[in-house]
Amino acid sequence: MKKISALLLIVFLFVFVSCKNDDKENKENKEQTTDVKDEKSEIQVKVEEVTKKQMISMRTEMEMSQISTEFARMYGELMKYVEENSYKIVAPPVAIYHSWSYSINDVEVGLIVEGDLKGTDNIIVSETYEGKVVTAIHFGAYDKVHKSWMAIDDYIKANKLEENGAAWEEYITDTALEQDTSKWQTKLYMPVK
Repeated sequence: MKKISALLLIVFLFVFVSCKNDDKENKENKEQTTDVKDEKSEIQVKVEEVTKKQMISMRTEMEMSQISTEFARMYGELMKYVEENSYKIVAPPVAIYHSWSYSINDVEVGLIVEGDLKGTDNIIVSETYEGKVVTAIHFGAYDKVHKSWMAIDDYIKANKLEENGAAWEEYITDTALEQDTSKWQTKLYMPVK
């Protein structure tokens, strides 16, 4: 639960910095589902089994104030690499939070791709997590995503589950193409056992 609390702070600060700078293919196991209400919407939290997917990614440690800039830089480099190597992007981009704190955060951003993947000094070939996760889809701007993470945290506590790896976010909506923040969707994942 400590990880989610720290992640909530990071997400909140990331959103704050982002706003300030103006800047499906999972197998579902619907055996456990709950709705958590907030003042404007319902957040559906559920347990799923996800399969691993290959990706290219970049991983670095960064300060909270650098997240927006670093994400833009790394996704830009990954997109260039995809184009240069004729890889096919097959799922939305992801950000994996390997560790986080109030100061330095270990974050990996990635693109799920198909192809004969090769890395470089800066670009890693890896796979996403495979196994049991608690998920929620956040609808709306990032400044409220902490509510969805809190719903996941509440679900984990209520169902006596245990965190089992790095949390990640999947950015379903391309915010460069969709300006209406009420239509933005971000899927949140927390591995559990």
